[in-house]
Amino acid sequence: MPSALPWVPDADGSSDRCLRRVCCSHSPGFAVRAALGAGRGRLVRQVLTESMLLALAGCAVGLLLAWRGLRLIIALSPAELSNLAGVRLEPVVLAWSLGIAVFTGLIFGLVPALLATEHTIGESLKSSTRSASGSVRARRVRGTLIVGEIALSVVLLVGAGLLMRSFTALEHMDPGFDPHGLVGISVEMPEEHFASRLSRYAAITQMVDGVSKIPGVQSITVASDMPPNDGAAFGDLEIAGRTLASSAQVSTLGFAMGDENYFRVIGLPLRKGRIFTPAIPPTAAADSAIATHEIMINQRFAKRFWPAGGAVGARIRLGDKGDWMTIVGVVGDAQLPGALGVISDLRMYVPFSSVTSQAEIIVRSAVPSGTLTPELNAAIMRASPFIQVHKSQTAESIIAEAVAQPRFAMTLIGAFALLALILAVVGLYGVIAYSVSQRTREIGVRIALGAQPRDVVTIVMRQGFALVALGIALGVAAAFGATRVIQSLLFDVGSTDLATFLIAGALTAIVTSLACYIPARRAARIDPLVALRAD
Repeated sequence: MPSALPWVPDADGSSDRCLRRVCCSHSPGFAVRAALGAGRGRLVRQVLTESMLLALAGCAVGLLLAWRGLRLIIALSPAELSNLAGVRLEPVVLAWSLGIAVFTGLIFGLVPALLATEHTIGESLKSSTRSASGSVRARRVRGTLIVGEIALSVVLLVGAGLLMRSFTALEHMDPGFDPHGLVGISVEMPEEHFASRLSRYAAITQMVDGVSKIPGVQSITVASDMPPNDGAAFGDLEIAGRTLASSAQVSTLGFAMGDENYFRVIGLPLRKGRIFTPAIPPTAAADSAIATHEIMINQRFAKRFWPAGGAVGARIRLGDKGDWMTIVGVVGDAQLPGALGVISDLRMYVPFSSVTSQAEIIVRSAVPSGTLTPELNAAIMRASPFIQVHKSQTAESIIAEAVAQPRFAMTLIGAFALLALILAVVGLYGVIAYSVSQRTREIGVRIALGAQPRDVVTIVMRQGFALVALGIALGVAAAFGATRVIQSLLFDVGSTDLATFLIAGALTAIVTSLACYIPARRAARIDPLVALRAD
């Protein structure tokens, strides 16, 4: 066939004298079309049309799966994340997905179309044999895509592994107190009915008396909130006799009020010192509880400012106008899993003195909370019909809510990581299998000349291992930066945990190696006579 063709009119009436660059070396169909008069533009449009149809079909299937998958995600989401119930596929999301599909169809159709039309007709027809494995540029493009898939799967696997380790640490974390059997009832005493501290104190006393008589209630305490939740106290920390550096300054502390039974009921151990003296309740003559100015702090607070000991007996205050308070005891750290929603890990505890109109009645009981809660509500309402009961909760439910978000995030990222790994395996298998099919004649010649099956397997596996190694290396490097994004979701594990990176890399290497081994074994069983007659 001559190296150049005479002028041939295109089907749309245009002329194209540049028919010398057509079709990829493994696609004789394009060469034949070009020889019959098809211009390069027509060939490119054909490839783009096929690519766009595939992209749009994939988009339709993907949207269908997303719609069903979203319903599944909402159904599987924990009750603590009830705000997911309103999530749906917005029109913006649909438009974005369609745009991505079109962009993908254009880009990933245009590149192979240009590669397919880079050779002359004569070169294409002469090189269009099954012994050819495609142009170097085409192989590089395929290899680049596979390396990218493998790298992405490694990044997602590392993220899923870090979240899994973090969630395991959360589930086995010691909250610092005993949450089992703790039930709290949040009550409010409206000021129009309980204007004085004396009336509030009397109402609380009646509630405690009534609740303590319920069968199954083992102990009871009154506090400002249900542990491990707490409030906040604001103001620059001052320590008597010391000047704090600006770097050590603290302006916010976790804050909780409780009566003298609080620590015993919730199971928060006393480490040093003693329990504070309860505030003297108000009387008819003095409608104000007399504060003792004694407080207790947690271990983290003590270790931060008194690492060598000496916290007990120290005097502190918040703000230069606050009252000086004496630390009389140090208790353990009541911590919320992952410190999610915690204002500060430094806590102070003060005696409950019915200062506010809100309180938390906390009981420890062996009775299930579902059975106990109605009786608690009834006992509280018997104390006064004007008391408002806002909610009841257990300490275990608070902890479960704290771990719900990281658990759900771990599940989603784990699913995405598995999907990415599957795509990488399928892509790698396709590339290696395609390469083997293109090298059928070459492999047949090698076997005919004495090559052993293991030699053929080695040749094919080497090609796959090169892509796998490069993809894993790039994925690990990218993961070091990408995992910083989920640092806030991690607990008790660093974003660069070496064990997680090694496991993710090893898992990727094992799975992708299987994708290489299957076509390699198939190549080793090629009959040389069949291979030599393939062309």
